[in-house]
Amino acid sequence: MLKFIQKINWTMALAFTFVLAAMSSSFAFAAAMPEKVYMDEVYKNMVDVKNLHYAFGLAADTPMGQMKATGECDLQTGPVAYENDMNIWFRDQNGKEVTVPLKQYAEESQGNFTVYTMQNKEWIKQTMPVGKAFGKQLSSSDKGDLHKMMLELVKEVKLQRETPTYKYMEITLDSARLSDLMDMAIKGDAAKPTAAADRMMAQSAAMARMAILSAGDITYVAKIDKKSKMITQIDMDLTEPIRKGASLFLDIAQPKEKEQVKDFLSKSTLTMTVVYSKCNQIGPVVVPQEIKDTAKEYKPAVHVKRSHELTVPAAVVEPTNL
Repeated sequence: MLKFIQKINWTMALAFTFVLAAMSSSFAFAAAMPEKVYMDEVYKNMVDVKNLHYAFGLAADTPMGQMKATGECDLQTGPVAYENDMNIWFRDQNGKEVTVPLKQYAEESQGNFTVYTMQNKEWIKQTMPVGKAFGKQLSSSDKGDLHKMMLELVKEVKLQRETPTYKYMEITLDSARLSDLMDMAIKGDAAKPTAAADRMMAQSAAMARMAILSAGDITYVAKIDKKSKMITQIDMDLTEPIRKGASLFLDIAQPKEKEQVKDFLSKSTLTMTVVYSKCNQIGPVVVPQEIKDTAKEYKPAVHVKRSHELTVPAAVVEPTNL
């Protein structure tokens, strides 16, 4: 199982929304409960998806304003690549609105993953090592391991409602198992280039694991086409998990700050929708050669050391994501 985790963890990080869809259908039990048997059939159809198109929407409503992120993405695996067009819209509490467009391409090659982002009317390139197993297609054995892993993640499934065309299945993921899976992925990752990166990733993973456990089990709804038995949409209300997860950090906040954050969270909502289409129907995702030729390599800002600061070897300074 650990070897399998090493193969898929980066792909899962890249295509998290797609994996959520897979998780909703990825389990098979011997028990004869109709919902579980039905979802096993859906999983068998979804596990062989090698490329797809998806549209997503994320909406937040808070006392400080509103935010909406919408986008369209073509995604493929083996090798992993995607093309993403996204718009992020903000409106503050005074009614001022700002829209930020985001265009990206990304591709895996020879154990490296390169992301190209349009920023200030020019293309910026950022490359990170991910290991040669990153973009490999899953073998039959790997798919069996994926099946087993997803089985352990899904805690409960039930039919929410049904129409002549669709079934709406309510899926609950086990936060404890999800936390354990993240730990296995981090410990089994052989692509970290430095000891500093290892420590930073371990620290981030520890915080993420605690946040997941604090948030509790996550429930969302998968919309399934009854004819094809394929997932076409997922809808998730993240409001309550975010509130629960934030409680972990409130315990160490100052009393005044704690009350302010509690009030903010109690008046805020966060929802997400992802719509899937064109499964195994999109052409190869290719980064245009012009972008490759003109993109500038991203380099982190250089920190000017003061006399009282310790010297940090350049080899352990890691770039941050764009």
